[in-house]
Amino acid sequence: MHNKIVMRKAITLLLLLAGLNGFCQTARIDSIKNILNAGRLSNRERIATLFALCGQYNSLHPDTLWRYIQEAKQLATENNSFADVSNAAHYETIYCSKKGKTDSALQIVEKNLADKKVLDLPVIANKFRLSKTGLLIRQNKMKEALENALAFLHDAEKNNIAEDQLKAQIQIGWVYMELNQNNDALKWFFEGLELNKRERKVPEPSVLNSNIAAVYNSMGKNDSATFFIRRSIEQAESEQDLSFLCNAYYIYSGICVESGRTAQAEQLLKKGLEIRKKTGDQFYIVADLAELGRFYINTNQHQKGIEAIKEGITIATANNFNTKLLFLYPMLAESYKATNDLANYSSTLNTIIGLKDTLYSQNSAQAVSELQTKYELQKKENTIIQQRFDLVQKTYWMYAIAALLLFGAILWYINHKNNKRKQEQKMTLVLLEEKRISEKAILVAQELERKRIAADLHDNLGAYAAAISSNIDYLTAANKNDADKKMYEELKSNSQAIVSQLNDTIWVLTKEVLALTAISDRLKVFIQRLYNSYPNVQIDVAESIETDHLLAPMQALHLFKILQEAIINALRHSGCSRVMIAIESDLHWKISISDNGQGFAAKPAETSGGNGLHNMKNRSRDAGWNIHWSTGEDGGTTVEITSTTN
Repeated sequence: MHNKIVMRKAITLLLLLAGLNGFCQTARIDSIKNILNAGRLSNRERIATLFALCGQYNSLHPDTLWRYIQEAKQLATENNSFADVSNAAHYETIYCSKKGKTDSALQIVEKNLADKKVLDLPVIANKFRLSKTGLLIRQNKMKEALENALAFLHDAEKNNIAEDQLKAQIQIGWVYMELNQNNDALKWFFEGLELNKRERKVPEPSVLNSNIAAVYNSMGKNDSATFFIRRSIEQAESEQDLSFLCNAYYIYSGICVESGRTAQAEQLLKKGLEIRKKTGDQFYIVADLAELGRFYINTNQHQKGIEAIKEGITIATANNFNTKLLFLYPMLAESYKATNDLANYSSTLNTIIGLKDTLYSQNSAQAVSELQTKYELQKKENTIIQQRFDLVQKTYWMYAIAALLLFGAILWYINHKNNKRKQEQKMTLVLLEEKRISEKAILVAQELERKRIAADLHDNLGAYAAAISSNIDYLTAANKNDADKKMYEELKSNSQAIVSQLNDTIWVLTKEVLALTAISDRLKVFIQRLYNSYPNVQIDVAESIETDHLLAPMQALHLFKILQEAIINALRHSGCSRVMIAIESDLHWKISISDNGQGFAAKPAETSGGNGLHNMKNRSRDAGWNIHWSTGEDGGTTVEITSTTN
């Protein structure tokens, strides 16, 4: 029965999209256009009808939208209506956004929000504020986007405007979804559903259910994703919103893949992309190409996947959609690796590292956390204001029936208590602020010291090591003695190793924190450098990272050095033909390095001359982890590092 319902939904969507293919409009748009073309409308009525058409922007091609905006703007100017001119400017920001001109759209938004006359029109001003958050997200300015959305939510809660609260909650969840912080995204989306449930006047938006389904789908929770995507599809059909319908369509195709209906999934993806290109929204076209590329990779059609992903990268790069690049490049690297294109695979890995470093500097976790704390404080202030208002209302009736003599005494008592509570609250806030400033100063000092050490290492030891390598090159060229040349080559190899170790150390010290995925990416680059020295050994990395743990710089350095030592030991001493690195992370993380070599007869602690093994144990102990060596039944050695339970 379940399969029949799912199939019936799929057929309904296919028929709907097939009917839309020819004109890419909806019955609602046709109805409004009929009113507009019928004539006999006053200027006021025609402007209202044009704005109704502009309101269907999710289902209109940008060029069509632009014609309606320009006509509405001209009529508004002739009627000398500032409100209508401002409303037309709001739709201009949407047009620029759909065309990928986010800078131009932001200029329009900032210009209008700086105009006091616009601020005196709260409905239109709020439209610009909401547009600003969406544009900042598209520009990957997540900190500013979150700050803008939290401020908007604060005002909406203070003014008790449920519809604006819901829009802000959806945007905040969107920010966290773009940052891959799935649990935080779900928290805000479900708060939106709860608000919708409380405020029966507010309709349930398709985008809210679609976003929840997308997060659940990325977490592998397909049953929950299916439940919410069906609700999203029904609402999108009811709203006749093609963009939201396309979003739901792509998520539904992912569920089809999970259930083995790959042919149907590919058809859904292609038709959805075709409609999206007709609506012309560049941001979502990139997302759709990413989904199509992911589908081809999962079905081992890597060449098609590479073509789709490259098209998405081209559009994302042209429009500065950097968060989308973080989805696209790892999939491109996976396809290159699967097709044994190692040169492009290595180049793509380096691109990913650079992109992550750039995004990290723009969206530090500390900045996002500070904004979240700021919002919670504002929310508490709103609660206090509401509580005081309720208290005044209740005591008002008490005063009405109280005796005249008691009235003055009660009023004095209440004022005294309120003043005392305010003083206590102010003192508490001052103490909290002082503590926050002190903690921040300590962190800043630590960060400056770490960066100073990294700079010293780079400028001093790095320069000397490079000079040594250069001098050895000169001596090797000048000396023809074979024995001396061998010694010089060994010295050169050691000096190059020093430079490599310094680069790895400086890479760690220049970061405030390092994610497990960043260490994994760096490890892959290290492995690439080993291929020339060990051409007969296959080295594979398998990742299963559900939670991307963050490590302090010294912990990251310890982990990277342990992994390097384990891999080098396997390559040099085990006589293996294959090394497998497995990285697993959920509530805790575990990394194992296994080889198919000769193994060892004694425990590492019992072997002699094992300075490398002792260093690995010491590093694990200092970082608070467990490390264990074992020999398989068929030979080979496995080193396993696990994070300890707090």
